[in-house]
Amino acid sequence: MFNFFKKHNPEKDEFEWNKPQDIQSALTYYVKTDGEIFVDVNLVDYSKETLDNFSKVLAGISSLRFQLQTIDMVKHGFLESGKTEEFKQLLTQIVLFSREDVQAMESFTNERFKGEELGEEPCIKPSDML
Repeated sequence: MFNFFKKHNPEKDEFEWNKPQDIQSALTYYVKTDGEIFVDVNLVDYSKETLDNFSKVLAGISSLRFQLQTIDMVKHGFLESGKTEEFKQLLTQIVLFSREDVQAMESFTNERFKGEELGEEPCIKPSDML
């Protein structure tokens, strides 16, 4: 589902990597017309500082905080363009995809812990303490 390009290649860049001179790393998601999702990773180098800073992005991409901030930025762009209905359609799809993810996680959890009793028995029984 995802294709990763790990090394910065200035000859193939569609984006102007060097315009803001203080960009140390970038993570770009994009979707081609066939619906395939790509991830482009650009690092100026592999120094400890660059990797430490990039790890903040990677740790944050799964967080609700990053998702909400991104949706808020997208919302403002849609509203400034007068595309309120289109934003509602987008938000509806986000909710549907998120629901599918939750259902997949619940299914995985149920399958993983199938047959195990959860929460009924204490880890250490009082009789074990004697």
